[in-house]
Amino acid sequence: MAAGYRGLLSRFLTRIRGVNSTSKRLCIVAGAAAVGAVALATPVVATELIVHPTKLDWPHKGALASYDHASLRRGYQVYKEVCAACHSMKFLVYRQLIDHVLTAEETKAECAESFPDGPDEEGKMFERPGRITDKLPSPYPNPEAARHANSGALPPDLTFIAKARHGLEDYVFHLLIGESDFSFEFVLFSLFFSSWSVFVAIYFDYSCSFASHPSF
Repeated sequence: MAAGYRGLLSRFLTRIRGVNSTSKRLCIVAGAAAVGAVALATPVVATELIVHPTKLDWPHKGALASYDHASLRRGYQVYKEVCAACHSMKFLVYRQLIDHVLTAEETKAECAESFPDGPDEEGKMFERPGRITDKLPSPYPNPEAARHANSGALPPDLTFIAKARHGLEDYVFHLLIGESDFSFEFVLFSLFFSSWSVFVAIYFDYSCSFASHPSF
């Protein structure tokens, strides 16, 4: 930043070399005032006040790397049993889980629950059996209901959450495990989050029992 100011002042002085002494003094005073105003107006960048996540060695990174099916299944189970209480994945379709997270039979059973649809010819909503072409359901009918249930905070959709954050998977990982000693019920303080605190609607220890996964 200081180098930029010096460069700006140097170019300014070069342009006024041919001006008479009185005008030169006035120009120097005006230029110095302008540079000072710019310096005072420079905001403090919030990202300088947070801890940046450590870059981790993920097994799915690399030209020939791929995702581990067992890991994907565990991740989906954690989302379904824990995260789905508040967060949606509304851009994910059930058929995208086939042969990656679930088998075809498991996927059909997963989406067999009744889904809200409509309106019909009378303008009414109705329930129907789910299809593999359906998107994963959201925990709330609309953003207003989500904010009301979470003290005004809107839980972000998790479909592309890693790609939507600086630091990618590293950020998500450190945010989840980076709880500080100042955390208390419903509020998680994390130095990795931009505002340092995250509202958590249900804050207690979860445990998931992972079953063996089938071969695809």
